Amino acid sequence: MSHDVCSLSLVAVARGIRLGELDPVEVVKAHLARIAAVNPALNAFTHVCEGDAMERARRLSRTGGQRRGELPLSGVPIAIKDLFDLKAGLPNTFGSRLFAANVAAKDALIVRRLETAGAIVVGKTNTSEFGHRATTDNLLFGPTSTPAKIGYNAGGSSGGSAAAVAASMVAVATGSDGAGSIRVPASLCGVVGVKPTWGRIPTRPRPNGFRSTVPMSSAGVLARSVADATAVLKVLACPDPRDPNSFPVPWDHAVTGQQADYRIAVTRDLGVFPVAPDVIKVVEAAVARLRACGLVVEEVAGRLRAGYDELVDVLLDYVALSMWETLRDLDVDYRAEADRGLLAGTLADLAERAARLSAGRMKCNDAVRTTVLDDLEDMLDHFDCVLTPTLTVAGIPNASTPGATVGPSCVAGQRTEPLLGWSLAFPVNLTGHPAVSLPAGRTGEDLPVGIQLIGRRFCDARLLEVAASVEMSLAANSPN
Repeated sequence: MSHDVCSLSLVAVARGIRLGELDPVEVVKAHLARIAAVNPALNAFTHVCEGDAMERARRLSRTGGQRRGELPLSGVPIAIKDLFDLKAGLPNTFGSRLFAANVAAKDALIVRRLETAGAIVVGKTNTSEFGHRATTDNLLFGPTSTPAKIGYNAGGSSGGSAAAVAASMVAVATGSDGAGSIRVPASLCGVVGVKPTWGRIPTRPRPNGFRSTVPMSSAGVLARSVADATAVLKVLACPDPRDPNSFPVPWDHAVTGQQADYRIAVTRDLGVFPVAPDVIKVVEAAVARLRACGLVVEEVAGRLRAGYDELVDVLLDYVALSMWETLRDLDVDYRAEADRGLLAGTLADLAERAARLSAGRMKCNDAVRTTVLDDLEDMLDHFDCVLTPTLTVAGIPNASTPGATVGPSCVAGQRTEPLLGWSLAFPVNLTGHPAVSLPAGRTGEDLPVGIQLIGRRFCDARLLEVAASVEMSLAANSPN
């Protein structure tokens, strides 16, 4: 079976295996061969589980056609992020030298649901250390490149997953999004990235099941199409009684992508962010193409009341607290010389920042988050979604030193925070809204640019309907 099967959609592969038109063994072999050929240049995979994947494929091949037909992700090769997507028996490093020899003892809920639905895990994908920044580069494995331009970063922290999907090593991969960590790499790699409403996909955080009381991090999906992402979300987005923040309603909506009476609001900067001219040019061209296809796309004057510096400070406080909790739960003493010497300096700095936070400051941060929530809801009052650029820039060069890649410190003449602050994705993490990043086009240097669609909270199906329609319209009216 040639590379052609690797370029098929998840939906097509699953259907072909269910109908007996594709052999799961040959499908997995083709994807493993693609990984072997392409991954050395990209560094998307940190571990490939060829033996386990082939055994599962052979087992599925021997299964009766009726049983295969009952599995929505029957035989689909999938990649999982090397963070909290644990799979028993596989290395799980969190992108950290401290856990270079760590092997997962059990499956995470998200992995168990994928495999129960018939998906076949082919490997783990690279991330920033504990997912603490918006680039994928760490001291253990080094940087991941976007397939669009080797030597430019795939974005983070789910960059390995995005690069694997963009390079057709898998059709779909898992990600997590605490400050844009799905949508940032989706934009830089030219794929679809979906962060659902916070709580849609349960995660069972342990040892503290109540730690995620701020709607920051959501599990999600990276794919080459909205339809493929939706197929996986339908498997993952079901309530779980062991996650106290789990959304209580199962996913039961189909997404057709047929154009309807959608109304899309457009803002180029949310009134706050500096955006590079080449990004603005691609976004404006995409908006013009959507209008040419008959979609209602209107400029809005709405803006976030919090300024850029205030938003970034609030974001860093919450990310710092999340990192501090993660290190504590994994028994890492970031102040001890033995542990700190193996951690990225930026990660240790975040943990120190969290240790200095007061309850009063966090309450003030909640008030800022509330203004962001209200401002987004005001924009959504008369629209199905708000369209923005996903990122303020189109490309991030990899650093020459492993673990040192960060974003820009200046965009369009304005100072920016290089760790996490160069995207329009992170305000959505402060509120829990669902959001999707879609490929919008490419710059003159052939770097992908994404557009972000922000939907109403709990209206994920409506947002994905709009996203599918936007995707279809952009493809139908492509300049290429």
